[in-house]
Amino acid sequence: MKKLLLVAIGGLLSSAALAGGVDHLVSEFQKVDRECSQVSDAFKVEKISSETKNSFDANACYSWAVKTGMAEQPENQKAVLMAALVASRQHVSDVIEGAIVAGMAPMVAVARANEILPNHSDEIARGAIIAGVDPVVVTEATAAGKRKVENN
Repeated sequence: MKKLLLVAIGGLLSSAALAGGVDHLVSEFQKVDRECSQVSDAFKVEKISSETKNSFDANACYSWAVKTGMAEQPENQKAVLMAALVASRQHVSDVIEGAIVAGMAPMVAVARANEILPNHSDEIARGAIIAGVDPVVVTEATAAGKRKVENN
């Protein structure tokens, strides 16, 4: 059953890629968030003893969905980033890490994320640093994103 749910999670973003539109992507990422949580909860219920090594991390699942979305829509990386951030603010650092690992330029990912969620700069920075981005680059990109918000 869990494997079936993972296939369904991947399929959601594939259909979103075909349908297009940021609103549709946000809706699909909201579904992914729910599915990742359901699978994670199912693994937690199955843990019978401390020796059980089965686990499933909903945060890693969401990050994987971001990477998948970026890979399926390389020309729409900014839209995928925006949709993933707006759909689930609890996964901000996972979204940034996933976007950068998937090939989005760190300066673009961090600056754009700070434009979208200016009050989440700590989580954005954390995700970028986890992805291996130099903290100096993170600071510059954060400032650039915040400047853009202030100028609008």
